[in-house]
Amino acid sequence: MPGAEPRLPATLGGEGWLGRTASHGEDLAAGQLWRACGNRSETGRLRRVALARPPASLAAIADPQVQLLLRCPDLQRLQAQFFALKQYFESAGVAVDVLDDAAAPPNILFMRDLFFMTPEGAIVARPASRQRAGEARLVSRFLADLGIPILLTVHADGLFEGADALWIAPDHVLIGIGRRSNASGAAQVSETLARIGVKCSLVDLPPGVQHLLGSVNFLSPGKAVYNGAARSPAIEAALSAQGIACVICTEREEIERDRVLNFVAIDAGHVIAPAGGARTRAQLQRESVRVDSLDVSEYLACAGGIGCSVGILARDPPAVAEAAVD
Repeated sequence: MPGAEPRLPATLGGEGWLGRTASHGEDLAAGQLWRACGNRSETGRLRRVALARPPASLAAIADPQVQLLLRCPDLQRLQAQFFALKQYFESAGVAVDVLDDAAAPPNILFMRDLFFMTPEGAIVARPASRQRAGEARLVSRFLADLGIPILLTVHADGLFEGADALWIAPDHVLIGIGRRSNASGAAQVSETLARIGVKCSLVDLPPGVQHLLGSVNFLSPGKAVYNGAARSPAIEAALSAQGIACVICTEREEIERDRVLNFVAIDAGHVIAPAGGARTRAQLQRESVRVDSLDVSEYLACAGGIGCSVGILARDPPAVAEAAVD
């Protein structure tokens, strides 16, 4: 018809174009485009975790120091401890996704270091050591295959490991700066979190502390347990500003040998910790904390505990009723 406007194709916004109106967070909550995931707490009811099956590469190590291990583990025993940990979580109603790659480097065991879960997806780490440089690619593929969005891969001169970030409030993350995470990496994480309404505070870690998780861990939203040998006024001030009470543990041998504070909270007031550390465990129980224990001695040989080994994929927000995860 003369003078009629030409019909635009759908790709140019004409009939058939379907514009997006939902935010990324709404897409995630709908559970159709992405796998259900997300976290804004250290002690909300645990729903889904990631574990790495101990790779065959652990059996081929001649010098444990070269691979950042304390000693060469017994791979058969380590495999059995992995299955016991997986079974524990499943018996507690926690879904477990397993990164299973026999050719992966040895430190893939420590999934907590390799990503940090936000309410809207994962931040992939850039580990500080050259031995672990290839692990970010493996965990990125793993997360993508699960259908979990990746909000950021730390890049440029940034260094960041997930165990250096802790939720101290539902809208506030504490990031430790030290050997494993630098100011550039922390700034990248902070900028990404700011876009989804989360504030970050940065603190320098005390000398000799590998990760922030080596100084402090959480028993409930308002209570943290603190390594008395790794105290920091900056960390204590950040916790105090959020009204978080600190339980100070001074059993240095138990903390360092047994890694009893390297635990994961199943829920507020309920943790799964490495076996051993009887005096520290009793101290936590006096704080009305249920402490379940597992033998993870071969993980300890690799220089990490349960907290280091478990990547958090989904938790309920604090004080939110339990809801099933697919």
